[in-house]
Amino acid sequence: QLPEREKGLFHAFEILYGKNSPGSPQWLRKVSRELNRIKSNSVTLEQSLIDALESLQVPESEWGEFLASTALELKGWAGMIHQIESRPDKVSLPISQGSLLEYLVIRLILKSAILNDGQSKPKQEKQDQPSDIQKAFLMFQVAIFRGWEASALMKLSADEWKGLIDEVTGFDSLSRRQVFHLAYERRYRMETLDAIHHRAKAPWKAGSPKTEFQVVCCIDDREESFRRGLEEKYPEAETFGAAGFFSIPMYYRAITDAHYTPLCPPVVRPQHFVQETAAAGRGDDHEKFQKIRNWIGSANHRLHLGAQGLLGGMITGFLGAVATAPLVAGVVAPRNMARLRRLAHSIVARPPDTDVIFERKNAEPGATPDQLGFSVDEMANMVERMLTDIGLTSRFAPVVAIIGHGSSSMNNPHKAAYDCGACGGAKGGPNARVFAMMANDARVRDLLQARGIEIPDSVWFLGGYHNTCDDSMTYFDLGRAPVSHRNQVEKVISALDDARAYNALERCRRFRSAPLGLSEKKAVEHVEARSEHLAQPRPECGHATNAACYVGRRSRLRGLFMDRRAFLTSYDPTRDGPDAPVLTRILQAVVPVCGGINLEYYFSYTDPNGWGCGTKLPHNVTSMLGVMDGAGSDLRTGLPWQMVELHESLRILFIVEASVQTLESILKADPNIRRMVQNEWTQLAALDPHSEEIHYYHKGVFELHRPSTSEIPQARTSAEWIRGWRDHLGYALIRSGMQTNESSENDNINLLNNVDHSKPAPLTCQS
Repeated sequence: QLPEREKGLFHAFEILYGKNSPGSPQWLRKVSRELNRIKSNSVTLEQSLIDALESLQVPESEWGEFLASTALELKGWAGMIHQIESRPDKVSLPISQGSLLEYLVIRLILKSAILNDGQSKPKQEKQDQPSDIQKAFLMFQVAIFRGWEASALMKLSADEWKGLIDEVTGFDSLSRRQVFHLAYERRYRMETLDAIHHRAKAPWKAGSPKTEFQVVCCIDDREESFRRGLEEKYPEAETFGAAGFFSIPMYYRAITDAHYTPLCPPVVRPQHFVQETAAAGRGDDHEKFQKIRNWIGSANHRLHLGAQGLLGGMITGFLGAVATAPLVAGVVAPRNMARLRRLAHSIVARPPDTDVIFERKNAEPGATPDQLGFSVDEMANMVERMLTDIGLTSRFAPVVAIIGHGSSSMNNPHKAAYDCGACGGAKGGPNARVFAMMANDARVRDLLQARGIEIPDSVWFLGGYHNTCDDSMTYFDLGRAPVSHRNQVEKVISALDDARAYNALERCRRFRSAPLGLSEKKAVEHVEARSEHLAQPRPECGHATNAACYVGRRSRLRGLFMDRRAFLTSYDPTRDGPDAPVLTRILQAVVPVCGGINLEYYFSYTDPNGWGCGTKLPHNVTSMLGVMDGAGSDLRTGLPWQMVELHESLRILFIVEASVQTLESILKADPNIRRMVQNEWTQLAALDPHSEEIHYYHKGVFELHRPSTSEIPQARTSAEWIRGWRDHLGYALIRSGMQTNESSENDNINLLNNVDHSKPAPLTCQS
């Protein structure tokens, strides 16, 4: 135990190292003397930091750079301490204010004690320059490639020779790779913009056939195939994409949780608390459930402590041998063992039916766990914002499903990276459930009607949760659905079940453990087993291969096969104001979030051991903060290789359905979006809301995109297009489930009519 940890890191360090121990090395005795000086003279931490910098003889002009270097010497720790310090609500750890300052003071005290003569600057090693013979040989190769004759080269002056040699030698390996990479990105960008240009000519005609149900998913790229599969099989369905917290920032505690978790983007600090409780009349079941859980937890803790003794160790060794059988069974038949575990858990401690406390009864703002929920006005504001953002303010279907998402896997310390980014790395199911309950509230609907959004009494919102690892679906509060909607709700559930089965099929083509040609039923069984496999380092692909983000009406891209590579954000420019306030707030969230995810994958793939965290196989969870390689002292940041090995290092391309003038005004007004775009961390294109014209943002100017092809392939179904292929696939128009403004014989799209659908287009990009 860290002594008196509640008083902070530096105080605990003083207790541990403030006294000399017999046989301590000289440098450690220096640490003790410095700590005693600080304590006896009541020196502040700030002054201690300055004293350490001066003892290391660091010039004041270099303090900032030196402190940054010191903070990064132990990878991951300074960043994690800063994260906990700035957002203590995200973890249940007692970290005092000023922890990063304390950490830096400790590092400098240790460094000062070890270095006898002060900090000396490391000498810059000179890079090896090519010799004259090497330069001559390089010029010889260039001359052959370019067809230069020796007689012409001999006529060059000394200055011309120098300029030519500098030009050739300056185009080194890094420069060549940069040029190739830009060409690599350009190819994908051209294919993407070409496909969108041709598809946008004849948008899907919403409402024909009549929309029978609507589904709102997260913008997550993993939901692209889920939505596309649903639309193919059910033309009467309409789908939307919204940030997965569904405009409900909240601290949430499930019935099995020990503390509250923020469910919202990391940049947002919630002001309200929501809690899951036992349903009315089930309080006794809840109390019994909690007692059994507490007893099991205490028994496990006592067993863990007892195993450290001699007798306990012998018992543990015996039990370990007994535990070999279920361990082997979990590897050989993971899906069946998972079912057996769930059955055992339900027999021992079956969770009771639950309800959610999300309405605040008092008039005070909900700022503490004692003040649960939102006011009715706040509920109406959040429902209005989400519906306005996605453009669903009228023409409601009888059933509107709100589907959050998350992931689960048996043995994966990086599980949070697979959950919903818009929910801060947590599951989005609670947000979907709470939103549906708010939207079904008659008082909320009355307030919305006064604001111009009329939700008829015949509309029912259904909350749900999609597990993107095993492709299972969970639905909330089915018993609350009106009797008049039971049949329609059952149809929606059946449709979503078909969509998740197809989604499993499309995912399986990426898994080497899944044979090509699986049926949808076998694909579901495969992903279920994969998520429960103890030794599976790749439970799902995650955001791997993400490369684009579309912000606009789904009707303009419906039926376009995008290979699970695009974030899909719903936005209707025809319902926005003259200054585009809706688009502005959407981009303020989408650009940093999707751009950040993309860059995380970009760097983790480009440098898997430096920016990424290498392979996950030797990772050990450390202090519930991060992972280490075995017992190494570095916290590994970035993503493991098993999450990015399928990825292509492409900067994300945002395609926004808006005029060039609108995007220019947003870039001018918002510095964060402007920084991402102008500094070329992301790419940006504008799809005209009234035509198929696309303008690409290049070097500060929007340039008209001229398609490089007049046709895109077509296929009857997505399953037909992916059949037999594991690698990246190009764009295609999927005809099944589409209804365009024109007849199928004359849809104003230049289609490739002679495609051999058994052999889809070549890889999008070849590395």
